Amino acid sequence: MNSRATLLSATCLAFAIAACKTTHVVGYPAEYVSIHGPSHVWVTEPDKQTVEIWNPTIHGDTLAGFEAGQYDEIPLSDVKLMKASEINPGRTALLAGGAAIGAAAIVATLMGSGKGSTCITPGTDFVTPCQDPNNPNTQTVH
Repeated sequence: MNSRATLLSATCLAFAIAACKTTHVVGYPAEYVSIHGPSHVWVTEPDKQTVEIWNPTIHGDTLAGFEAGQYDEIPLSDVKLMKASEINPGRTALLAGGAAIGAAAIVATLMGSGKGSTCITPGTDFVTPCQDPNNPNTQTVH
């Protein structure tokens, strides 16, 4: 693959992975973190500042985790809003279907449609491009 195709493939993969997730508001932060164990959450504090907490855990009435690489604790009473991202089954199904169709298209392109194949005309041994792959007077060279 050339570099342009590689870049395009990487970009499509990044968008596809992002499309599988959705962000939603968490109703009960302590229960959500305890049950789901998210890798990170977004917390809106009383001053309306939103911080991203990585590896959140609940210790009694406190949300603990890492904010910008530093350990931080936030009382649950100060959590005005919490958001978390989760895999969206509908988007994931669309991605899987699109990937299957894309893979099939790539395979079909790589296999070719018979055009551009090399043919030998019987009796002459001339190698020429196939004009009509359905013509019984030509044989495809593999």
